[in-house]
Amino acid sequence: LVGFLLGSRVNPDWAITVASIMSPRWREIDTCLLKLALQASIYSLWRERNTRRHQGNPLSAAQMVRYIDKTIRNRISSLRKRKPSFYSDMMQRWLARTSSQQS
Repeated sequence: LVGFLLGSRVNPDWAITVASIMSPRWREIDTCLLKLALQASIYSLWRERNTRRHQGNPLSAAQMVRYIDKTIRNRISSLRKRKPSFYSDMMQRWLARTSSQQS
């Protein structure tokens, strides 16, 4: 989901990932998107774990990606009234990611 932001810096090590996100080298929009994606991913994985444990209805990886993507879109939309220009730009950046992956 965030490969378009991290590029070759994608790393499965949490410490490296968090340090990368906290680095001042990112544009503000990209930093917010990375943090939002990390939060949405952690929450979604936790939710999926609980669903599997208590209901036994697992989602596929593709369904999880769609769920996380929708969570991010919804969160950006809910924040638009705070700073309309910033969050509109953020949504455009996020949507550009999804449209470039579908091409």
